[in-house]
Amino acid sequence: MAALSAVTLGEWGTQIMADLAGPETLRNLYRRLLDSASRTLAAAGIHPDWLTMASLPPAVLAGIAAAFGSFTIAAVLFAISGILDLLDGALARHTGRATRFGALLDSTLDRLADAAVPAGLVVFYAPHGALAALPVLTIIAGFLISYIRARAEGLDIALPRLWMRREDRFLAMTAGLLLAPLAAPALGVPAPVLLAVMAALAGLGFVAAFQALRAAAKRS
Repeated sequence: MAALSAVTLGEWGTQIMADLAGPETLRNLYRRLLDSASRTLAAAGIHPDWLTMASLPPAVLAGIAAAFGSFTIAAVLFAISGILDLLDGALARHTGRATRFGALLDSTLDRLADAAVPAGLVVFYAPHGALAALPVLTIIAGFLISYIRARAEGLDIALPRLWMRREDRFLAMTAGLLLAPLAAPALGVPAPVLLAVMAALAGLGFVAAFQALRAAAKRS
């Protein structure tokens, strides 16, 4: 009986941990955190557009830090920019201040923030010749995905959820910056992990753009 009880409790414990780690629980936790932050910001009288504008300077500073090889600092600053970008939309919805201008401002500054870190990495890798092309391709791929999505919406073409969206690129770039200090002297290049991340972002970004165009062709 004791053995049976132990097994049963163990199964219950495993199930509870699985539930806690499940995607639905994580999504609910994410929503609760955003709602809580939105209520706090609304109570303080913060306007969503202020957060939108505040998200750009940390991204620019992250790009400057990346240009000088200060990758951990760049990751922290870029993460701050991303958090502010998340909060502006949540706050706009919570306060009913979502406007077309706010959406336009958000999209415009998002493109600048997206380009800031790769632009800094162009400077960092410039002494290494062709390697500087990777961050350039990363910028182009990111802009291409965003443009196709925005243009399709303007033409009333419903696209499936595109992969390699901004949140995907943001997480990958932040992870790449955090892992950039890992060295591989045998490769003879600085921050090889970051190079691999940018190669993946560029390659997968172009593939995602092609798939989006193919989906648009089928639905137009």
